[in-house]
Amino acid sequence: MAVLVTAQDEDERTVLVDNKCKCARITSRIIPSAEDPSQDIVERNIRIIVPLNSRENISDPTSPMRTKFVYHLSDL
Repeated sequence: MAVLVTAQDEDERTVLVDNKCKCARITSRIIPSAEDPSQDIVERNIRIIVPLNSRENISDPTSPMRTKFVYHLSDL
């Protein structure tokens, strides 16, 4: 389940995605361009936390360890 939030947090960053199930958080903020200060650019910060000792089937402790993590930003 993904939650879309458009609230401001500190540093005037806008939270685009805060998905606790997939341990992902995407924020963005508008900053002045280094090349042309009269123009603004969007800076995105993507934080993905990969849980250690995660199993492929979380409810089965005998399932193999999860080694492949695939995140599609459009699904978040």
